[in-house]
Amino acid sequence: MTSLHHIRADDGLPELPAYGGSRAAGPLYPTVQRFALSEEGRRSVRPAVAAQMLGVTRPLIYQLMNAGELASFRIGHARLITVASIEALIARRLEAEQ
Repeated sequence: MTSLHHIRADDGLPELPAYGGSRAAGPLYPTVQRFALSEEGRRSVRPAVAAQMLGVTRPLIYQLMNAGELASFRIGHARLITVASIEALIARRLEAEQ
């Protein structure tokens, strides 16, 4: 069996459901999710996904939300960040650097 440290994206691992699959289906592989800003028309994402999208840490995402730079809302206990606000943050930061 291949250790987790040696798995590459092109190893041809079986496609799993978004939340990992079932133990009855066999061994679970880590679910690696790649997110594009407009993937599947998503309009909101969880803070951990927003952090992956921007390449920053989750605590920084919460700081950006508290500073009003990222728009977020709650559904039940889930905190969701709008993809539009992530795109707007990127645009503002790019403008500021020019």
